Amino acid sequence: GHLVHTQALHLLFNVGGLLLLGTLGERRHLPKFFLLFLPTALGLSTILLLAGDVPRYCGLSGILNTWLVWVLYSLWREHPSPLLAIIAGVYFAKLISEALAGDSLFIANGWPSLPLAHISGMLIGLAWVAWDYRTQKLALP
Repeated sequence: GHLVHTQALHLLFNVGGLLLLGTLGERRHLPKFFLLFLPTALGLSTILLLAGDVPRYCGLSGILNTWLVWVLYSLWREHPSPLLAIIAGVYFAKLISEALAGDSLFIANGWPSLPLAHISGMLIGLAWVAWDYRTQKLALP
């Protein structure tokens, strides 16, 4: 389901996000960035299966949410900035708004969006960040 899209606009949004996050991620941690793909896809699929009542899912948005968290974290580690904190705040507000509305804010896929996929992607991203932070912190003298 991660590679299937319901319409051209859905594909365009996901590929655009992939290009943007891929470019930002590639410049920082290419091996880590792309190594996140398979475990994230498997983790996200597992969460959606365990959630039960998920009639359908398609698109890269869950994975893109993981990568967005990872890129924001990577940028913050390099250059802590109030702008990054604002972007993160707007992002979390978007996720909360989608969860409350039960649909995506920016695109209609031909069937209802699945905010659980976006939130799950964010949670997987936070788990990667916690793991990386812990290993980086332990590696410091």
